[in-house]
Amino acid sequence: MTMVLFASACIFSITQIISESKLFSDVRGFFGRNLTFLYNLTSCFLCTSVWVSFFVALVLPNARFEHGLFFDAMYYSCIVWFMRLFETFLTK
Repeated sequence: MTMVLFASACIFSITQIISESKLFSDVRGFFGRNLTFLYNLTSCFLCTSVWVSFFVALVLPNARFEHGLFFDAMYYSCIVWFMRLFETFLTK
């Protein structure tokens, strides 16, 4: 359970950095001018969380639910989305 919480926190942080931070704004801007698909992928929190979840589940074998890599990524993406909703609820 601790590994699931750790992986979820990592996925949430990485996703937020890629999709919303100023650090990646130039990268998103480049994608927006040249590669529309990658811009849409990196500017959407939910879309980015799916791919970050897949990568984290691939890299951290202890964080897997043992349902297969695809479903593990979907589980983590769902957890992160609920974390995002909770964050949005707290900030309003």
